[in-house]
Amino acid sequence: MPEQKTPAAQREIGFAIVGCGVIGPWHAGAIARVAGARLVACADNNKERAQELARGYGDLLKKLDITKEGGNVVPAVYTNYKTMLKRDDIDVICVCVPSGDHAKVGIEAAQAGKHVISEKPLDVTLAKMDAFIQATQNNHVQLAAIFQRRFDPNAMRIKQAIEAGKFGKILQADCTVKWYRAQKYYDSGEWRGTWELDGGGCLMNQGVHGVDLLQWFAGPIAWVQSWCATTARQRIQVETQAIAIVGFKSGAHGVIQGSTVCWPGEPVINQVFGTKGTASLQDSRLTSWKFMKETAADKNMLNEANNPMTRASGTDPLAALGQPGDTHYPQIKDMVEAVRTGRAPACTGQDARHAVEVILAIYESARRGGERIKLPLKADSPATGFPKA
Repeated sequence: MPEQKTPAAQREIGFAIVGCGVIGPWHAGAIARVAGARLVACADNNKERAQELARGYGDLLKKLDITKEGGNVVPAVYTNYKTMLKRDDIDVICVCVPSGDHAKVGIEAAQAGKHVISEKPLDVTLAKMDAFIQATQNNHVQLAAIFQRRFDPNAMRIKQAIEAGKFGKILQADCTVKWYRAQKYYDSGEWRGTWELDGGGCLMNQGVHGVDLLQWFAGPIAWVQSWCATTARQRIQVETQAIAIVGFKSGAHGVIQGSTVCWPGEPVINQVFGTKGTASLQDSRLTSWKFMKETAADKNMLNEANNPMTRASGTDPLAALGQPGDTHYPQIKDMVEAVRTGRAPACTGQDARHAVEVILAIYESARRGGERIKLPLKADSPATGFPKA
């Protein structure tokens, strides 16, 4: 008789990483830390890069004195991820390739019967995202998307307070992502700054986390009006500056600002303003928590929320400690639980689609000279540049 595979609920969940560049090691670091998860294999068309990630995973296990099933085994290395997908000891594929290839790799993983975690953005067009989501549904596998800022304890505090009505009626919600990326950043990879594989610039690549939090807090978004331009950078196709006014279905309004030419760069800021209170989040730090009827707990919230251990989370100090993999730790842990129980991940592919659709609408508005664009979008528009600033 064929050997029966141990049920997922009773064994370690096998992970594999496709794409071992900048973000791959963060996935590997998180997998190392999560009990019940193990990195089985990694694939990259650059063999040395894959080998480096595999060694780094093994070294981290030793450093943290963590033992996985079968000992501290260094993951297998592949230059062809399609060959890797044939392994039956892989349950989950982490898609860490350039943004415009997320759906391609994810669909093939789903067709091989693997659950999928996709880096942000889910992909760069509506058509590819929808095909990606449909493939996971057709093959009865889970799809999670990396939006780790949702798992930040202070972001969760704001979300819970909104849902509890603590802010009253939300009137405005804003997002500012003013970063700096030198020309050499775009020159470091042929795909960077292209419509085909990066899908956009300061919004689609750098700003998508902030946009996701914005619509998670106050969304859904009903319309956008915007201006985008490519300034101060050569040899790229996408925007380095973007400003949008957004209208929410609730009647609230807001502003999205994105940039990769603001030297030396500022924290990502998400703000919520209601009839009863205001909150401001700078990266993972809560900088404003004010209410008309303030409680004793509210008065102490900034000190409590910004305590390093509290920020990591009161029950799980590994959740966000600032080491490679820690920011992704909550989502890898959540995926292990989702695979074991059959429930949906906390941030699904459909969740991730919303932020990309908002950004695509912003691009369409800018291409039309600031015309108001309503959501949901009916179809993708040609990915072209913007009017010159």
